[in-house]
Amino acid sequence: YHPKCAYVDADGTWHEIQYTEEQDSLHQLWFGKDSRLFGFTLKGTVYEINREDGSLQELCSVDGVTDYVCFTDHYMVILTSRTAELYDLEEKNLASKDEVLQNFIAEEAGDAIGSNSGSHCIVMDSGEEDVIYLAMNTGLYRHVLGGTVLEQVADGGLNSLGDPQMYLKGMAVLPDNEFIVLYNGPKLCHYTYDPNVPAVPEEQLSIYSLEDDYTIRQAVSLYQKKHPDVYIRYETGMTGDDGMTREDAVKNLNTKIMSGSGPDLLVLDGLPEQSYKEKGILADLTELEKGLTGENSLFPNLVDAFREDGKLYALPVRFKIPLIVGDPAVIKGIRNLSDMADAVENLRAEYPEGALTRLITEEQVLYTLGLSSSGVWLREDGSIDEAELTEFLTQAKRIYEAETAGWDEAELKEMQERFVQVWSQVGSLAWEDYSASASSQAMGIASGDCRLGIGTIKGMNADFNMVTTLTDQEDKIDYVSYPGQMPNSFVPSTCIGIYANSMENELALDFFRFLFGEELQDLDLPGGLPMNMASFEKQKSDPNEGDPESSFSIGSSNGDGEYFSLEVLWVTEQHFQRLRDIVDAADTASGSDSVIEQTVQEIGPKALDGSISVEDAVKEIVKKAAIYLAE
Repeated sequence: YHPKCAYVDADGTWHEIQYTEEQDSLHQLWFGKDSRLFGFTLKGTVYEINREDGSLQELCSVDGVTDYVCFTDHYMVILTSRTAELYDLEEKNLASKDEVLQNFIAEEAGDAIGSNSGSHCIVMDSGEEDVIYLAMNTGLYRHVLGGTVLEQVADGGLNSLGDPQMYLKGMAVLPDNEFIVLYNGPKLCHYTYDPNVPAVPEEQLSIYSLEDDYTIRQAVSLYQKKHPDVYIRYETGMTGDDGMTREDAVKNLNTKIMSGSGPDLLVLDGLPEQSYKEKGILADLTELEKGLTGENSLFPNLVDAFREDGKLYALPVRFKIPLIVGDPAVIKGIRNLSDMADAVENLRAEYPEGALTRLITEEQVLYTLGLSSSGVWLREDGSIDEAELTEFLTQAKRIYEAETAGWDEAELKEMQERFVQVWSQVGSLAWEDYSASASSQAMGIASGDCRLGIGTIKGMNADFNMVTTLTDQEDKIDYVSYPGQMPNSFVPSTCIGIYANSMENELALDFFRFLFGEELQDLDLPGGLPMNMASFEKQKSDPNEGDPESSFSIGSSNGDGEYFSLEVLWVTEQHFQRLRDIVDAADTASGSDSVIEQTVQEIGPKALDGSISVEDAVKEIVKKAAIYLAE
């Protein structure tokens, strides 16, 4: 790889940049206010580039990969993946660090800076002398370099800065409190200051989720664009940076609820939903759901899966469908979890060496197999069904042992350690999505990395489309619904409930209806497929049909170094109908109390690796869960 970089002037004259360092490479080029040209390398070296002859003058070195740069009259402000540096353009050296700016960026953006090649977590530009403005998802900020404060000019929750589908590309500060921000698309937005608009609208609505929810973020952004007179306060119990445990977050929420100051809407994922129902904290949504008719109608079978004694306390905004992918002759005989274990053991007898399911850690096995099983571990009275949990761990142990039997012991240990190291850095949700992705598993089978897979599909583009493309091109790949211990199940996502005291708040009811309307449901969101039937039907059509630049290809190489590539085609009508048939047959919502699942994930590995027996593991899970259930 030997790239050439050049500056092309207004007359079209080509001035090649004289960069010859083979152990590093130019990463970004930026123009200063006086048209001076600067270059930044991957290893952090900063150069000034002569625009006439392309020669380089080294200025300084910064820590980390440069992500964004802006210029004031005196300083070059360099935002990197590790720090914020000020280069004094007059003194020609790095100035003292701006601790206020540094601390703000660390708290607000952290490791997110520098992680995207085509967009930015933070964009900047200069205003008046030595003043910079920063734009990010939380808002627009103003800072005097070297000053003691960094003030918010605009709340990102009240404009498109907070829209999670709008990726920042750049910004410019204009006179008279006006700003231009460039987003992906590309989309250029012009922001102006209006002194007559209140900083915080009088009408307010509060939403709570245990962890940050992308679907809710998107809904909040869209709703506030349509209703600028409304302020939605979205609170998350666990930010991931504050050391807050789930138990502490739930206790804090319960204290607010008991004092009568609970949120209007609750994202129940991870919260003690059953307890909230029994205590009368959640409102009955039956009449609200009845009002969702016509183009807002939801899948009736998926709604019915949430009814209890004729009442409806929660509804998922999205859902996923768990599938088995593999050889048609193998998967057609899998009707339950025991059949799944039989299939894996039979494959191991046929193929003594190599990966079968690519589930190499106990946690992967437990999470993935639990997609269509965890809902049966808890009885209606709130007690644990020990027989069902015993059956689950028994079959999970068979599958784990059959998988690991084909691996070299040293290689397996190395892979497991690498897995833990990599995915501990990116978070559990990332590895869960990767380990339990039907499209990823299908790709693994096609490239020869595995032979059978379990995973969910949560959308069409680069997901179900990949499964169906491979099904049509590979004789040894097909898909069926994954039965687990719960045949005809689906995985709900972003389950919404309304605080009983908020049923008189029309704003809360209106936002609930908005969650299931076509404007939000039509979007391709990572949380899953749309609950809205009309929005689901629209996914049959390729939104970019006829655009040659919209085609999608993917490639991978297996352990033997063989490369496999695939052009992903949009789902055919036949495959779409197959998916629709699976959705129409779904009548059970997978998922139990999240603490029970967490306890199984914590103790279950000891049963799979043989440290303790399955029976003892079940007893330990029941004992630990009983303490929680008693609370």
